[in-house]
Amino acid sequence: MPDPHVFIPGLVSRRVAARDGTPLAVQVVDDHGGTRPTLLLVNGLGATVVTYAHLIRHCRSAFRIVCFDTRGLHGSGRPVGGPASLEVPFHADDVIDVADSVGAERFHALGWSMGVQVLIETARRLGNASAQGRLLSLTLYNGTAGHVFAEVLGQRALAPMFDPLLASLGRVDGVVERALAALVVSPLLRPALVRAGLLHEAVDRDVFGAAARGFRNLDVAIFLHILRGLGRHNAWDALAEIRVPTMVVAGRRDLLTPLSTMNRLAAGLPNGRISVIDAGTHYAAMELPVEFQRVVDGFWRDVGVKDIERAAA
Repeated sequence: MPDPHVFIPGLVSRRVAARDGTPLAVQVVDDHGGTRPTLLLVNGLGATVVTYAHLIRHCRSAFRIVCFDTRGLHGSGRPVGGPASLEVPFHADDVIDVADSVGAERFHALGWSMGVQVLIETARRLGNASAQGRLLSLTLYNGTAGHVFAEVLGQRALAPMFDPLLASLGRVDGVVERALAALVVSPLLRPALVRAGLLHEAVDRDVFGAAARGFRNLDVAIFLHILRGLGRHNAWDALAEIRVPTMVVAGRRDLLTPLSTMNRLAAGLPNGRISVIDAGTHYAAMELPVEFQRVVDGFWRDVGVKDIERAAA
């Protein structure tokens, strides 16, 4: 995996044991010795802290920033409970355990893609029926509340086919790994994604390249187990009970998460709002960091985060 310290100076790595004993790789950027509120970042599936490099460099003056590798992937260990402990509720427990490990009694959280499902489940497990709970705010970026194959891919009719297809891929020993390892280092990957409309041409090539190379040694079997779990998970019914301030950030050109899904997500949150980045795809924070930061800065300013003005400057 590419060294995230190259992209995020001052990042400190540590190991934390989840409640079931699974070791988690945690990354912390704390320029102020714990005197700033905590912002906990939750990754998209297979992603690492590198994908948040622009955001971290921008807002590190306002927050202590914490991120962690998804259980079973990258620096985190294989789940102690096996495949059954790769379902979304276990990832939500990991969010809480990581917050506990850094002494964050209350915290802001931002999740991307898979991280949106995980944070909605986290809010449900924390019982955030009021703004007085542990979550101070939520930022939900290009993701859904559940039923990922139907909602994120926008293919409800085809959704039942995805789980058996992924199960079949998991049985093709070594083939997927070799294909993925070759694909993520190919110089043709970024231009191909741009031509397909899946990526904006303005994407930071260094950050995107590092993020893509992180998939080179990915445990594909675990990745597929997690993806299948996202397809089974449903937390749409939890939205009405999440009353913390919530910003939904959508990329209008995101082909993976249709804008209709993001609008539905925002409408289901009693204290939710939505901001649309017109030129953004699924990877808007890497593509259009200035616009993405403007959106989240305005939200964090509204919920009382100090020094966000200095970060914006």
